[in-house]
Amino acid sequence: MRVGLMITATILGLWGAAPPTVALADSYIDCSSSGYGRNYCSVNTRGRVWLDRQYSNDRGPCIENQTWGQDGRGIWVDRGCRGRFRVEDRYSGGGKDKDNTAAVVGGLLIGGLLLGALAANSKNNNNDSGSSWSGDSRRAVDSCSNEAMSQASRYGSRARIDRITSARAQNRGYSVQGYVAADVGPRTVTYSFDCDFDGRYANVELN
Repeated sequence: MRVGLMITATILGLWGAAPPTVALADSYIDCSSSGYGRNYCSVNTRGRVWLDRQYSNDRGPCIENQTWGQDGRGIWVDRGCRGRFRVEDRYSGGGKDKDNTAAVVGGLLIGGLLLGALAANSKNNNNDSGSSWSGDSRRAVDSCSNEAMSQASRYGSRARIDRITSARAQNRGYSVQGYVAADVGPRTVTYSFDCDFDGRYANVELN
């Protein structure tokens, strides 16, 4: 309850004190190289682009200007690189109305993130599966995520992990469950997946 009150107060403070300045909110996009071939992910790349997180393993390293980069078409990945990329928002408004709108939007985005953090905290307090892993479980989650995205790439573009719901140790390795999404035509389709990781290989079944 105390956390909820603190977050609510923070959101109200941000809403009331948002200054009339341009709000810059970087965006994130998942982009994957399917079959070790080049793939483009359409995004406005007027600003800078960073590799925020690499999903692929050592057989598909993400190296800027070698296995990933940016141009006028968006972000490209090649030779097995799969990752999440951070795209700088270079929007700048010229008038006061645009500035105020950007400030309000920025306040809403921050408020949404804070509410999301509250929801995640509440969910973690009510289940035992946890949402963070380390060591062998982290390796299992990464391997299963990579294989799930690889399989989802067969059905659509921009395959990305939606969420991991559990990662449990079993007799030989780990059992990982989660959801992977891909763009199929104009729609985003989400698949659930079950994965068994034996320490070397991830065996994934999409549902």
